Amino acid sequence: MMEVLKENNFFEKITEMDTPAIVYNLDYVRNVIDTIESDIFHHVKDTDRVKLFYSCKANSNPKIIHFLNKYIDGFDVASEFEYKKIKTICEKGNTISYTSPFIDKEILQEIYSDGNLFDFNSISQLMANAELISNKEIGLRINMDLREVNETILGNKSRFGVYYLDDRLEKIIKKNFLKIKKLHIHTGEKSASIMEDIINRTEKILANPLFEDVETVDVGGGLINLYKKRESIKEFWSIIDVFLEKHPKINIVVEPGSLIVALSGYLISSIAELDYTIDGRKANITLDTSRHNLFTWNKPNLIFPKKVDNEKGFECNINGCTCYELDFFMRSVHLDINSIYPQQKFIFGPVGAYVKSNSKSLHDYPFPKEYYFSEGSIERNEVDDEF
Repeated sequence: MMEVLKENNFFEKITEMDTPAIVYNLDYVRNVIDTIESDIFHHVKDTDRVKLFYSCKANSNPKIIHFLNKYIDGFDVASEFEYKKIKTICEKGNTISYTSPFIDKEILQEIYSDGNLFDFNSISQLMANAELISNKEIGLRINMDLREVNETILGNKSRFGVYYLDDRLEKIIKKNFLKIKKLHIHTGEKSASIMEDIINRTEKILANPLFEDVETVDVGGGLINLYKKRESIKEFWSIIDVFLEKHPKINIVVEPGSLIVALSGYLISSIAELDYTIDGRKANITLDTSRHNLFTWNKPNLIFPKKVDNEKGFECNINGCTCYELDFFMRSVHLDINSIYPQQKFIFGPVGAYVKSNSKSLHDYPFPKEYYFSEGSIERNEVDDEF
């Protein structure tokens, strides 16, 4: 998909911008959505029963939400603030899926007044709101004890979700005349084998009469590694296809937030200060933005200027602009000596997901201005400043 970014001289144009700035390539976002939809079309027979949602925690930038609203089936949110933002931006557009370990009673009432469901995260959450949801349809976030565990998949060690065999669950459901209409499953990054495990365990859940009213199974996101390799895409979607054939009354929701926006975003920064060690063998570069403030979950790659072989380049430390010692982008990287001078532009990527939502403001540095690239043009939407 890098070819999409090279079209319309994208990188050449963003190097001309004032810094610091982040540019989102909306052409690339559309290309990712088209790719997902093409894969669904080729590997799933009943495509109408696969719903593409966007997880807002990846990036809730208003312009991006506006853009996505035309191409997806719904949004996944996890706070009242995300919920209200989506409602404001999309008005009566797509479905909103909402699950969270905390829910205010007033917001819960608003959710149901709007015609949406809340996917309850725990037994205690169900008990605390039993009077409000009596005789209503609900969703449940499910805690799954998967075979494969890693740093993003905690299985039954996760604090999120209800264990479907918990005796208390059946009592609450029957006592309050509730109908479980949706299962919501978040398990971190997926592979075809993890998806197969999820589906097998979902089958066991659906075999329980308590879940006979389920109409939607939301399998969450975590597709970015799967799509980077593209080795198991057919197998992944085929597993979903088989499940849909077995359950003609159930829809599947996927909500790939990071996959949709991560690779669309690029940070443009400039050299603000340039210093050299006493022996003159290493440069300390300070940029006009801070890695510490921007990057909590990811470490962006240096795209420009290009790194060179050690014997051909000059050794550099690339630092952020705060007074925090560990605020650095890269250490002991080798660059062409001709690319090291005041105001030289640096481009890092990808920064489209989990950057603004996880950003900090040490020394009150503001978040970089955000811009959008579409069909050869770069624009800034001032509506961003309203949120």
